[in-house]
Amino acid sequence: MPATKRNLLLHLSISILLYIIFASFDILLTLKGIDGDIHMEGNPVLRHMMTSFGITAGLILGKGIVLSLAALTAVVCYIGIHRDSDWVYYLALTRMTKNWLKRKKRYWIAFLPLYLIAFSQAVAAGMWVHLLAG
Repeated sequence: MPATKRNLLLHLSISILLYIIFASFDILLTLKGIDGDIHMEGNPVLRHMMTSFGITAGLILGKGIVLSLAALTAVVCYIGIHRDSDWVYYLALTRMTKNWLKRKKRYWIAFLPLYLIAFSQAVAAGMWVHLLAG
């Protein structure tokens, strides 16, 4: 297997696994924290999903959609970096960052959205732990 494909699979696997773990903790703690009261959910999109599809199914569906969109974004960006597509360099805001991107293929940048949403799920779960403990 080529190194680039191995790199893609490694980052996708790690970031998706982290997201699933932290989102699962967030879902469990959200269910415990809201205790059936949908109006305690702060995110209006998730609140709508929970109202439309049920509390648990709405949470899982909402988190699944976010994961799918972030994974799709990561794969598209990864392919763009691999093919040296011009649009990738339009994302860089300064000449210095454009030169930094062109010097070496920095595939890890494509996976930042996935790692960031996994981290945000960890923060959300941590906030629930703090709220439920206090």
